[in-house]
Amino acid sequence: MCSPTYLGSMTIGYYVNSRYKYDFFYSCTAANVTRSCSIENQQFEAESSYMSLANFNDTAFECFSLFKTSGPKEIKTYLGLIFGSFYTIVLLFLFLTFRHFHRNGSLFVFFPSFETRQAAADLGHADVERISFVSSFSSELSGQRQLAQGDLTSSNAQASLELQMQLGAGLHGRLKSVDTFRGLSLILMIFVNYGGGGYWYFNHSPWDGLTLADLVFPWFVFIMGVSISITMKSLSGNELRMRPRSAVGKILKRTLILFFVGLIISNRDVLVDTLRIMGVLQRLSIAYCFVALLTLVNARYSQKANISVLSRRATSDFKNGVADNLLDLVPFVVEWIVVLLLVAVWTLITFVVQIDGCPRGYVGPGGLQYDPDYNLTNCTGGVAGFIDRTVFGLDHTYQHPTARQIYGYNVLPYDPEGLLGCLTSIFLTFCGLHAGRVICIYWHWKPVMLRLLVCAIVTGVLGGGLCQLNTTSGPIPVNKNLWSLSFVLITACLGFTILAILYIMVDVLKWWDGAPFTYAGMNSLLLYVGHELLEGWFPFSWGVQYPTHEVFMIENITACAFWLAIAGYCNHIQFYLKV
Repeated sequence: MCSPTYLGSMTIGYYVNSRYKYDFFYSCTAANVTRSCSIENQQFEAESSYMSLANFNDTAFECFSLFKTSGPKEIKTYLGLIFGSFYTIVLLFLFLTFRHFHRNGSLFVFFPSFETRQAAADLGHADVERISFVSSFSSELSGQRQLAQGDLTSSNAQASLELQMQLGAGLHGRLKSVDTFRGLSLILMIFVNYGGGGYWYFNHSPWDGLTLADLVFPWFVFIMGVSISITMKSLSGNELRMRPRSAVGKILKRTLILFFVGLIISNRDVLVDTLRIMGVLQRLSIAYCFVALLTLVNARYSQKANISVLSRRATSDFKNGVADNLLDLVPFVVEWIVVLLLVAVWTLITFVVQIDGCPRGYVGPGGLQYDPDYNLTNCTGGVAGFIDRTVFGLDHTYQHPTARQIYGYNVLPYDPEGLLGCLTSIFLTFCGLHAGRVICIYWHWKPVMLRLLVCAIVTGVLGGGLCQLNTTSGPIPVNKNLWSLSFVLITACLGFTILAILYIMVDVLKWWDGAPFTYAGMNSLLLYVGHELLEGWFPFSWGVQYPTHEVFMIENITACAFWLAIAGYCNHIQFYLKV
């Protein structure tokens, strides 16, 4: 029987991070017999104290859940969210007020729009600041300018409006829903990277699991795929067939620029000996390069198939058969086969290849994680981590993995944007490519919505099945560090769903024009690079000696508001950073 140790007035305390959930393991040995018990998934509240009790006898060792002995009331932990929500509403009200006065002309002297300045110049008004501006005058200038250029007649304008209402989206213009989704993902990324108010669910999971912070980068990858499909649609068939080298050159040029910019951002204040090779923009560049080149190679066949069906639509021979309803799939079968082969390769490498001293198919964090048969210290990330540390070396792999916050500093360097995860990132990019093709190929909003929601259901069911509807368990747990297949499928499901919602709200029903997130979406590279380089600088970050959730939330939301303001001004002066 285990005899308890009475501490008397002595207290042994442990400080733990309240951001994550913990598992506790107790053991007691007496007469060469060890008994144990465990407490799982214990979530702590900030600034609180907890105590645990245990009962043990000759046959059993029972421990009870930790209970709170002191600390703020539960409602206080949510004050940061309340303050943050109220502050966001105030900022939104200020934005809507500013836009109202700007649209009705009250701020024209200070912020004349780009289109109005051009129209005024065409009509001979050299000094636009002296124009008595009202909304009707702005419309008159724009209309007269377009008529003078021969771009629009009244009959064409009416026909264009009727066609747009019939089809449900601005097919001849920019899809605002895509810019809105990209901008929303980017602002959430900035919020998360700047601290997320100090709340655990606004920060990355230490290993298995899913939080809001884990979603923003995959959504960005998904939207990149949508953008690739729109870009390819804008190229004519002659450009793709007659100048393939030019198109390949543009793709490779953009890939190299993104990769190089990523190297700069990932390696501030580091020596060449510890240069981190992979990173966010590096992962984006690799996924973009593969999917864009794959699409370009298959472009000739896919365009022929689409042109054939589209030409039949204009004739009486069009019968709307099965093949005609699968225009987003049939011409691209080869691409789907290639991408699914990459998924199969990821699965085989991850779960079949065995590393010396590690269990076969191990996908854990290593470090202090317990296994009765193996010492997992050198197993961080399984095969994915082994590949990066072998190819790049320990010194050139990310030195601060999130797993160290839970599993100790003996967790090996591990890069969540490593090489093996590029395979599943390519698959997620291709899912976005498919979503973009659906929007580009099917002209009416109903078949677009139907197909996007079907894709969301399929990917959601597959992802939920792989993790057994539990983000920390199942055959393939949801893991952003590994970019596991279940993680990619679930984020693709959410990507399809959000894009469908924004598409119907912004481009079809026009309940919302996407502002202010469209501004960020149209200048995403500028905001991403800027927020990374200026992190820790005022006014994006403040130095507070004793920060609370309320202070953190106001600080982080203010930083997002500043970046949205910068994006709005860049949109106002028509400045966009592109590669």
